[in-house]
Amino acid sequence: MSANPGSRSYEKGSGFSACALPRNDALISGFHRLSMASILTNLFDGVAYGMLLFVLACGLAVTLGLMNFVNLAHGAFAMAGGYICAVLVNNSGWPFFAGLPLAFVGSAAIGIALERTLYRHLYARSHLDQVLFSIGLVFMSVAAVDYIMGSSRVFIKLPAALEGQIDRSASASGVTG
Repeated sequence: MSANPGSRSYEKGSGFSACALPRNDALISGFHRLSMASILTNLFDGVAYGMLLFVLACGLAVTLGLMNFVNLAHGAFAMAGGYICAVLVNNSGWPFFAGLPLAFVGSAAIGIALERTLYRHLYARSHLDQVLFSIGLVFMSVAAVDYIMGSSRVFIKLPAALEGQIDRSASASGVTG
């Protein structure tokens, strides 16, 4: 120990070092106890999220590359399709697999109507004008859906074939090791 009572001294084996926080053995051993199922679940979720970002990036790249138009309102059209499907399935009693194609057609019809009335006038404008317009469209569409449908989450009634989960672990298949 140091002769000065106000100074700290770090001895070898005390769990402290001069440049690190104290060791937390419980936390370290917790990382070793992660199950393979949780690791695979996190891996699957990460890959699914990465694929979603890839699809969004491809959509932006295609509209910018082919049409020379910056459209950041892709999510607004996806949201419109989701709510169309939810209303058809939950409120109108349509089967899920019949409402899904109609949601695609409905969001495509909204896209065509907006392209014919609003987007057409922005093709010759600068990229900044296009970005500002499409972001404004996103804000307006979110506010409109919030006003019409409410701000609570809407769940779609799925068919039995799409509900539940499949357990592919070794204990479920009878394989023990």
